[in-house]
Amino acid sequence: MRIQDASAFFLASRAHSSLLCIFAFLTAGSNSLVHAQSPVVIVERLENGLSQVSSQHLKLVTDLPVTPEIADLCKMFDQAMLQWGEEFQVPRNAWIDGQANACLIVDRQRFAELQYITPDVPPFREGYQLQDRLFMLEQPSAYYRRHLLLHEGTHWFLWRFLGGNGPPWFSEGMCEMMATHQWSEQSGSLNMNWIPTDRESAPMWGRFKMIRDAMASGTAPSLERILQYSDTAHRTDEPYAWSWAAMIFFSRNSRYRDVLYENFLPNLRSHVGSEHKLTLDFKDRLDKQWPSIQAEWTAYVNDLDYGFSPEHSLPAIDLNVLKPSSVQNEVAIESNRGWQSSGIRLEQGDRVSITASGRVVVREASPHPWESEPQGISIQYYQGFPLGKLIAVVVPIDAPEQESSNTVRLVPFAIGKKHEWTSNQSGVLLLKINEPSSQLFDNAGEFTVLVAPVTSR
Repeated sequence: MRIQDASAFFLASRAHSSLLCIFAFLTAGSNSLVHAQSPVVIVERLENGLSQVSSQHLKLVTDLPVTPEIADLCKMFDQAMLQWGEEFQVPRNAWIDGQANACLIVDRQRFAELQYITPDVPPFREGYQLQDRLFMLEQPSAYYRRHLLLHEGTHWFLWRFLGGNGPPWFSEGMCEMMATHQWSEQSGSLNMNWIPTDRESAPMWGRFKMIRDAMASGTAPSLERILQYSDTAHRTDEPYAWSWAAMIFFSRNSRYRDVLYENFLPNLRSHVGSEHKLTLDFKDRLDKQWPSIQAEWTAYVNDLDYGFSPEHSLPAIDLNVLKPSSVQNEVAIESNRGWQSSGIRLEQGDRVSITASGRVVVREASPHPWESEPQGISIQYYQGFPLGKLIAVVVPIDAPEQESSNTVRLVPFAIGKKHEWTSNQSGVLLLKINEPSSQLFDNAGEFTVLVAPVTSR
């Protein structure tokens, strides 16, 4: 939940009746996860019966028993400061003395009676950030408890050190992106801005399920609709999932990331009260690319699932260089990438022949890699097609489809070595080998694909 303006102060300080313990956490080195150096966590019992857990950057009050999982929240938050600073380009000397005050709540009424939740705090469903104060209700999984703290903490960092949060899609999308994380209990190491590999790695997160359900029901919002989310849109869970998806789409794409960050981060403070103008400015800067961006979004969302690899699966489509289907075009389809443009624009009723040749290696890093030709490997199937088979989709690019309030669900069809086919819609023809995004990284080789017109006899 994003911040709202208010003049309030944290009223949680109370006389301490006892000092329970001091934990000195020494973290082991890690090549893959960012970690802090020897954070100290202090646990105290307050006279009001609550417990307070403190570290350099977080003071957490809770009515839960202080287990190691609860104490780890402070250690995690201290490590998050470094990653927020790096992601948002805030120098260390600007944030090093910052400390947020948080409440982790089971009994909301008790926190209100003790004046932690003051009248200036509006009703909230799960969590809320108001200036230097963070409020989180206890969650059904340890993962989602940490996720909620990192989400509200991201709101706080943006407000405290950049002066604002921006429009709803940016604010909530950025917080969801940074909060989705890996946490190692053994080494006490944190990796933020992570895409879960499976359901078990992020219990209760559920963003992929929301996206898949919306795609299946035909209610998935268009990119335009997401960018226009109002200040009240995030009162349900689905807009969080879609804001996260939009933020991954732009921030993990080398063609758009710099424009995104340059447009928003330096201007958050100056646009408090006019946040939606930042979105208009962002779209203006990408105006010439916007039709291509909409086509890329459609292909991206249809492929989004656990283990999605932006490096290998974010599509790159340039509608300005497409050829009509009356002209044949040869293209190399790489086996370690997701949807790729054929270079051909189809009109409804166009009949084309698609011919593929070559051999690729699927799962090269596994003990038993497989070689595949365009017809695929029939001993294993994915989405109803043999693994490694060349498949295709047509992404609509006509104005009425792009202006729709929903993202269209794509239906892949098999190509194999050769396929002759009449298109039932207009759009750009995309191709890829049939394999989940999470498994593309260790493939090698490419198929050579020729798309040619079929003339009536």
